[in-house]
Amino acid sequence: MKLLLLYGSFFLIFNLSFCPEAPRMVIHFNYDGKKSQVIKDIRKLLIDNGYLIDEYAPTEGFLFTDYKYHNWGTGERMLSLIVDIDDKITVTAKGKIAIPVAGIGNMDRILRIKSVDKLPYKVQKKIFFPIIKSMDSLGYSIIQQSL
Repeated sequence: MKLLLLYGSFFLIFNLSFCPEAPRMVIHFNYDGKKSQVIKDIRKLLIDNGYLIDEYAPTEGFLFTDYKYHNWGTGERMLSLIVDIDDKITVTAKGKIAIPVAGIGNMDRILRIKSVDKLPYKVQKKIFFPIIKSMDSLGYSIIQQSL
């Protein structure tokens, strides 16, 4: 009984969850060279991948894109990327997901758009793997995050 109480209090104290939560949509890369040239390379890469650049500050090493529509047959996802370059390249994604709404009401409002900073891991892989591959081809190596 004491052992059961001890294990139970351990999980209550540390508030552990067995349901993994999707990580935030952030990825980091190393770079060499001038910040202004790196941001130009990344801008071209994003445009080539179908993103529209919303704000661009090459001297500050900063840009963000407009939302790009993704439909992989599992629902609509819209994604915006923010690139910030200081001592490393930081790419942050901001997402919107269309959520079907059931119930009585106006049929024009069947989908609601929800802003999220965490999309399911499966969706993040579809978004980030092409970016990682493209950044790697430009010579920017990913920084592995340790937990």
